[in-house]
Amino acid sequence: MIGQARVLARGIGFGEGPVITSRGEVVFVSIDQGFVFRVDATGALGRLAVTGGGPNGAVAGAEDEIYVAQNGGNWMVGRERTDGYEPLPADSGVQLVAGDGSVRHISTAPHAPNDLCFGPDGMLYVTDPTRRRTYDDGRIWRIGPTTGASELIYQLDWFPNGIAFGLDEEFIYVASTGAQRIIRLPTHPESGGEHGEVVIEMPFGHPDGLAFDVEGHLLVCGISRTDEPGQVQVWDVNGTLLETYSPGPHARYTNLALSGDRTLIVTDSDGGAVLAFDDWPSAGLALHPQRSISSSAHALAPALRTLDCSSEPNAGA
Repeated sequence: MIGQARVLARGIGFGEGPVITSRGEVVFVSIDQGFVFRVDATGALGRLAVTGGGPNGAVAGAEDEIYVAQNGGNWMVGRERTDGYEPLPADSGVQLVAGDGSVRHISTAPHAPNDLCFGPDGMLYVTDPTRRRTYDDGRIWRIGPTTGASELIYQLDWFPNGIAFGLDEEFIYVASTGAQRIIRLPTHPESGGEHGEVVIEMPFGHPDGLAFDVEGHLLVCGISRTDEPGQVQVWDVNGTLLETYSPGPHARYTNLALSGDRTLIVTDSDGGAVLAFDDWPSAGLALHPQRSISSSAHALAPALRTLDCSSEPNAGA
């Protein structure tokens, strides 16, 4: 049975992009604050980096360096701030956060990127939606993590959001948020007219972040636009809904990461928190570039397997 929610971090604003590092730490971004946060191996919460703008997704490299999809502050059409805080300005593109917290851009080609992941070829794959209410346009880029060389591989007539590689590495899976679909696209399209195929039609929720488990099932964050709370949905890649799970009462559970020891990490963006759910049925599939070493994702640090800050905030935020 899936455990009740534990709170790994709170008071972090509109969180996104959880990452489990090789040390078992949890790294995530705050879009509206312009920070990268880390819950370290002792359970302490702290700022890893100041990115400015709107860091919208994150992924770890081979040495636990963090790559960030920086939307440049253009992160939600029509959303107004109510807390009086304004992050530092930043150009849109992909940023690299080193272990010492220093930040630099590796590419400014994407217009307002949303999410990113490494592919089996060692390249970064980046979704880059056009931020307008019609949710009808976007791009997917392939970017060299060291050279910054940026190749536009897809020009889309839909809003690309979460992105992930499953067991079949010839394809990338991308969330089409406005259309409530998951699209499977060839990693290396044969022609500019390639549009991929719809593999999942969601009856409820608008897909955001994605993650695969070791069995090849796809976990999807389904954002609610009704009075019902958001969900985590589990699908097979043939389009069969296997399970739904409601993390709590809020509408926007935006992204997730699944550990090798079967703990599901979810960003509760409406609640300004990062949640953990123990005893998930399957372990997480390792992300690239780790997948060449192990098929299972990193396990959490021991202190994070029992950490619960439901009542008191983490120290050091």
